[in-house]
Amino acid sequence: MATSSTRAIVATALVGALMLSASACSSPSINGELLAEIEASDGHNVRLDAVVDGDWDSFLVVCPYDPDVNERLGFEWDDAPDTNASDNSQMIVFVDDDQVVSTSEFRFGDINLCSGVRPLSPSDTELQFTQPAKHVWHATF
Repeated sequence: MATSSTRAIVATALVGALMLSASACSSPSINGELLAEIEASDGHNVRLDAVVDGDWDSFLVVCPYDPDVNERLGFEWDDAPDTNASDNSQMIVFVDDDQVVSTSEFRFGDINLCSGVRPLSPSDTELQFTQPAKHVWHATF
């Protein structure tokens, strides 16, 4: 029969393994940080490189039913998501040296980045937003 100290050690190891597993599988969630930056700037001159840490030099907005993700990236993304799977979410793909290094997916609601097809953009691109509907910011970059 296991002692309480053995159970505590096993529980600690399990929690650590789960946290490591979750961090390895999850992509950064920037929805809240991006929304805060947009609201603080009243939608003007928002830069993702001021919000998102990491080693990336460009980004691409991927919208539902987007057939040209690899073409706009300029390289083949082997793990590209099925953009036909859902019309409720949009994704920002972060790229460094022709490799996808991270993604952040979020639902439409507070932020709408899919107001048009955009090319792969440098990290210092200034995004502009308008708020035509209460509490929904639309990208105009």
